[in-house]
Amino acid sequence: MAAVLVIDDDPRFCRLVRLMLEGEGHAVVTATDGFEGIDYFSQRRPDLVITDMIMPHFDGIETISVLRGLDPSVPIIAVSGGSEDLLRVAEDNGAVATLAKPFHSAALISALLAVIGGSGLPN
Repeated sequence: MAAVLVIDDDPRFCRLVRLMLEGEGHAVVTATDGFEGIDYFSQRRPDLVITDMIMPHFDGIETISVLRGLDPSVPIIAVSGGSEDLLRVAEDNGAVATLAKPFHSAALISALLAVIGGSGLPN
């Protein structure tokens, strides 16, 4: 299945997403902020990135921008408990899908499959 990088400063959220995705057979690694996520991405290139929009030090827009510079083709799903406007800005800056927190595992799996294809591997 897919190798997924989850970038979020909330360890409980990371743990929950890890459980959701690993339960579907995906390999998941987590990063606590944009800097750590970008460092991991530049070394290992996962199939998909899920990033929070509101994080200290380096927010989701900055993270998406740098990831797009490293690999314009990587699918990025932006998540946020903030406003819908923030998620629209994420899409305008390169996120291919967005999810408002909180969300159910079915919504996450559906978004993942929509962006990487039903095989679980990038198109």
